[in-house]
Amino acid sequence: MSSSKAWADRQRRIGWTLAATAVVVGATGLTLQAVATGLPFDPRLVTGLGVLLLGLAIAALMRGGVATRASDTTRRLGIEEQDERNVAIRRFAGNRAFVVSAALTYALLMWVSFSANGQLPAISPDGLWYALAAAVVLPMVVYVGSIIAAQRSM
Repeated sequence: MSSSKAWADRQRRIGWTLAATAVVVGATGLTLQAVATGLPFDPRLVTGLGVLLLGLAIAALMRGGVATRASDTTRRLGIEEQDERNVAIRRFAGNRAFVVSAALTYALLMWVSFSANGQLPAISPDGLWYALAAAVVLPMVVYVGSIIAAQRSM
């Protein structure tokens, strides 16, 4: 079996595994929304995780499906996925995103610590939600931006 065929098969296996997990997690979230009350968390978060996993599953299945229909596409996708330069770019972008994530989380933790002592104003629940959302979204933006910038410069 060629490495490009193995890559396409692996993408399909990952896709179906993610799809099955998405169905289980999504069904659990919907069940919690309908049945459980007084949970210490919002059950829509579980449903949202199921939707996210479903999106990842669809992407993996599409990559694996496209790759099996056209052997030249399979070869190209496999080579691009495993290309040393692309791997290095993704690792470098991941390092940048991790640093941004760590810095945002540290700043947020320090703010909450100082506000508990009365040295800074307390963050409202809405403000805390937005700060946590920024701690998730900004590293993703940095990751994608770093990949794009590195691809353009090389």
